[in-house]
Amino acid sequence: MFTSLSDNDQSNGYFKPLLNIKHNPIRDFSPRWTNYKETMEGPEATFGEKSTGFAVFMRNSLFISIVAVIGQTFSSSFVAYGFSRIDFKGREPLFILVLATMMIPMEVTLIPLFAIYKSLGWINTFLPLIVPHFTAGAFNIFLMRQYMLTLPKELDESAEIDGCGAIRRFFYIILPNSIPVLIVVAIFTFVYTWQDVMGPLVYLDNPAYRTVTLGLEYFRSPYIDNRHLLMTGAVLAMLPVAILFIFLQKHIMSGIATTGIKG
Repeated sequence: MFTSLSDNDQSNGYFKPLLNIKHNPIRDFSPRWTNYKETMEGPEATFGEKSTGFAVFMRNSLFISIVAVIGQTFSSSFVAYGFSRIDFKGREPLFILVLATMMIPMEVTLIPLFAIYKSLGWINTFLPLIVPHFTAGAFNIFLMRQYMLTLPKELDESAEIDGCGAIRRFFYIILPNSIPVLIVVAIFTFVYTWQDVMGPLVYLDNPAYRTVTLGLEYFRSPYIDNRHLLMTGAVLAMLPVAILFIFLQKHIMSGIATTGIKG
């Protein structure tokens, strides 16, 4: 049987002994390094099941990002070379049309692309996440075109006098002088593919093909509190991008600063 306290009991100091208790703050700092070991075992391991492991997720993301960087830098630089150094009829309207594709939301093309990839048998493979990067992106084309416009036309003319065609001028003259902007595009592509969640979530179903971001999502559970493993996985996922930026930050700054000099 429960009894309630009246206002008179409270005013007489019924709670004073409780209020006089002093609580000393706990300032003990003890890192729990086993979180990293549990994270590397994979999300299914928290349920006592067999898991492919977080290292597999990082390997998959690294493979996709590196191949995407190769495809995007080459295709975007090749298209940007045509828009910046070669005069042809309709060049400016075509360039505007390419930039207009940036206004199409990804959600609009998601279902048609999924239907196409499914008909090709690419679902549950890395191909839907890699092949599109071998078609130049509009933003990267714009970035590289603006940089290539800053290179003197005399370079092309002297190379042409020496007998270099358009393709040889691209490989031997333009690309070596466009290293800063190539690094910028490579960094942007790497970060985009490394942090992509929607693509792997739609196209990948096999646990052995999961990427880092998709693997982190599987740590979230309504039944088990895995926030400590989720945070540890986020730290591990951040490391490659942070290391890449630390070593290439000088080229990133110079490449971005130079692209706006000439329109």
